[in-house]
Amino acid sequence: MKLINEKLLERFDSFMKSLSSSDNVAVYHDSDPDGTCAGVIAAKAVEALTGKKVAMHVGANKNHRFVSVELAKELKKSGINKIISVDIACEEKPDGLFAAEKFADILIIDHHKVYNDLKSSKKIVLVKSQLLYDMAEPSKYCAAKLTYDLMARHADMSNYDWLSVVGLIGDVCSDVWPDFFKVVFAKHKIELKKDLFETKLGLIARTISSAEVYSEKNISICFNTLYKAQIPDDIINSKLSKFRAIIEDEIDYYIRNAQNLAEFYEDIELVFYHVTPKHAIKSPLCTILGFKYPDQTVMVVTEENNLHCISARRQDKKVAMNNLLEECTKGFENSNAGGHAVAAGAAFPSEYFAEFKKNLLDELKKYRLKNRKI
Repeated sequence: MKLINEKLLERFDSFMKSLSSSDNVAVYHDSDPDGTCAGVIAAKAVEALTGKKVAMHVGANKNHRFVSVELAKELKKSGINKIISVDIACEEKPDGLFAAEKFADILIIDHHKVYNDLKSSKKIVLVKSQLLYDMAEPSKYCAAKLTYDLMARHADMSNYDWLSVVGLIGDVCSDVWPDFFKVVFAKHKIELKKDLFETKLGLIARTISSAEVYSEKNISICFNTLYKAQIPDDIINSKLSKFRAIIEDEIDYYIRNAQNLAEFYEDIELVFYHVTPKHAIKSPLCTILGFKYPDQTVMVVTEENNLHCISARRQDKKVAMNNLLEECTKGFENSNAGGHAVAAGAAFPSEYFAEFKKNLLDELKKYRLKNRKI
């Protein structure tokens, strides 16, 4: 992979070299398998370099999707002076970052699209895969792998290579890293299967996903379980495994009934699935349906507390899901949308739902007319 921004890499190196035992470091991470693994890898690097564990680790949830002003206040109150954020496009809504830079140096490691280059700040280092390397698909350099490779410049991270693979599997990025997969699976004597989610490391990705879907209270438990784990079996045999059967049973119900319950718009290649699950299965359900309908735009919709939430997938990449959701929610107050071209999400007040759906159908019709074939 060709390095295209040596100065940015130097800024990253300077941040890492500045870490000392006198620092109070907070790690902020997404709560999916990639984000959780990236967070643990970052925390392990901090411990190796400073001789002590991070002072705080915070998993993103519906109350803290970005580094909000409120979260910045909590970090300041806790005496945090260094922040490492992984797998979250924090710069999309930077108010909290600007509040936090008044008392902390900030490192962001991410693989989503760039919303704000943050060049106006001297205390925030924004490392995106596409800002650092020349890549055809920067989203495929997922946060866990990117964090692992970067941290390995400053600490021995070899014991955590399997965690980066869990992140790669969770974010469906394996196709770019076949040699790395072979090496890691052979090193840890794990059988490499065609369906990576059926491997031991894939099972860990499913376990993390199921646990955090079951309850946001499990986000911290997932992080701590991964942090303490010496080998993959420590996670597979942990108390987190009980959530996997519960969540996967519910997902299976909606998969089996998709043909009857979902709306299929064949003319614009859309599968629109409004579900009312007991647990927050929207994202993993959409991922599975995305593989089942790879040449369709798949959207799974849920509603809770007067808020509509969307997960979107498109495996053939003919329509960029992040751009589509951003366009369909443009002008909606108290909303957010973003992610990757293949997988993205959005949330907005329910009053906008009818407008959102109209925008969606209109946008996909435009794609259809423009490209004749989406």
